[in-house]
Amino acid sequence: MCVAKCSLEVTKQDYDMGILTAHSNICGDGCSVFIGPVEGQFIYIYNGLAVEGKSPYVDKYGECYDEYEKKYGTYTLDEVQYHKTREDFVDFNIQNFVITKRANKSKVYRQNVL
Repeated sequence: MCVAKCSLEVTKQDYDMGILTAHSNICGDGCSVFIGPVEGQFIYIYNGLAVEGKSPYVDKYGECYDEYEKKYGTYTLDEVQYHKTREDFVDFNIQNFVITKRANKSKVYRQNVL
């Protein structure tokens, strides 16, 4: 459910695309940033193309959360990373980030899957 703007409950059955992509198209004009609650990392979507970004959560050593390293402890929000992502979104830099990251063959998702 989108609580920020539309309060619309989007389900996979309603659209021929992933839930996040549908929400991005409806509420974000095709460009959105989400944060994965389990993985703790940003998911950037632009025109149905999605990439993962750096987690805004860090431990006491400044290392980002990584579900594969299985490190446990207390993670806090990295204000610098959070504000950088927010500024990128406000300044319309998300498009450049998604296109660049996909061109560099980073971990990407098929179009309209998320």
